[in-house]
Amino acid sequence: MHFSEYTMPDFSSLIATLMAGQRSDVPYSLYDMAADAIGLLDVLSIDRAHIVGRSMGGMIAQIMASEYPARVLSLTSIMSSTGNPALPTAAPDVMAMMMRQPPDPLSDEAGFLEHNVSFARRISGPGLPFDEEAHRLLIREELRRAHNSGGIVRQIAAIAVTGDLRARLTTIAVPTLIIHGADDPLILPACGKDTAASIPNAELMLIDGMGHDLPPARYEMVVKAIDQIARRGRIKVES
Repeated sequence: MHFSEYTMPDFSSLIATLMAGQRSDVPYSLYDMAADAIGLLDVLSIDRAHIVGRSMGGMIAQIMASEYPARVLSLTSIMSSTGNPALPTAAPDVMAMMMRQPPDPLSDEAGFLEHNVSFARRISGPGLPFDEEAHRLLIREELRRAHNSGGIVRQIAAIAVTGDLRARLTTIAVPTLIIHGADDPLILPACGKDTAASIPNAELMLIDGMGHDLPPARYEMVVKAIDQIARRGRIKVES
């Protein structure tokens, strides 16, 4: 489903509505996405699962853990945020790059690739190598799998209308790990710290040199940390 029957969000009116303290509706919210993930567990006959989410997916994972506590064994939220309006925002050039309309990949695939690689390079961490060819391969794979030019805009709108999750996060009782790049220019480290502070007993892992990416040099570190928090969740259930 691409929601092509709905008009694209108008960010100027969306922000004005939110600033006025009013609720703005979107056709597919983060709460809908969390409900869909739970629906997938239902279809797969999985009663409880270890939930890992990255960036927007981190907020979806947080909603799953707070709204469906009986379905979640452990939570790992990576490079994400709480929606706290007091938190610092991305650097202006980063936000401008993210909002800029990329070339149409059907008529200018090279331009589309260059646009996305440039953005990936900008939000990557300064302390670790940037593998341009690996990013090009990934972008091509994503393009072939399911490209929708309005998807990112709709996702940003869904994030914007979610609001402050901190009150909900205080109810999360499962073992929780917050992973964040210490050099993230898109969702700043303060956002990860705020997430960890909002969830009781959450562990915070700040990774030096990492931006808004998961470089291969840190795969082993991240996997081990997720494994440890998942084991804590399993032990808690078994006890």
